[in-house]
This record gives sequence, C-alpha cells and structure tokens, in this order.
Amino acid sequence: MPRPPAVLPGWLLTEHSPTLEPATVLAGSTRGASDLVADTLARDRSWLTVEDGPDPTPRLRMAVVHTFLGSPLGRSTPPGSAAGLDALTGATRTAVTLRDLERLNTGEIATIMDRPGKGIA
Repeated sequence: MPRPPAVLPGWLLTEHSPTLEPATVLAGSTRGASDLVADTLARDRSWLTVEDGPDPTPRLRMAVVHTFLGSPLGRSTPPGSAAGLDALTGATRTAVTLRDLERLNTGEIATIMDRPGKGIA
C-alpha cells in the first residue's frame, strides 16, 4: 500500500496503518484516507479507550466507517459513468470493503455500520 502523505503525524501513520488501508479504499485515494482518518480523530474520541487494550484498531475502524458514511462522499450517489467501487453507494462500498479487505462476516459488518444484518449484502 502506498504510504499516505504527511497529513498525519508519523507515529499515527505507523500506529494506525491497518486502518488507513480500508480508509484508502473508502475515500478512493491516500490523500482522502489521510483526511478521513484525521477528520475521524478530530471528531470522535470514542475509539480511544483503555478497555480495548493496546490495539485501538477495531474501535478506530468503526469510527472511520461512521465518519465516512456521514461525509458527503459516503452519502453521495455515484455518477452513471462510474465503474468498480466508484459505482457503489457509500454504504455498499463500505460493506464490500469490510467484507473483502478486512475479511469480516455479515454480523461484524452490521455491527460496525450500525445496520441490521439483513441490510448487508
């Protein structure tokens, strides 16, 4: 995976690189991923809790997904000429990314996206 630009501090790039990969797919670029994670960190501190232990990645992944789904990109309708992931709505792109890239099951995806399992394809 190409390293995101230095929008985030170096320690964060190393610490949360597992979260930057799905963020890159969701946002469509490494710059967009850096912005998405930075926005998540600025808005949502729920990912940082002691109960998660030394690995905040699962909670940060959930916060990134919620930030993406609430963003204009996550809520937008793809243009008719789009192809691949760009042709999917934000919710569908998120479900596909979590399933194929993160290897999560339908129940885990539904929990992260805060949607009923039947709504996840």
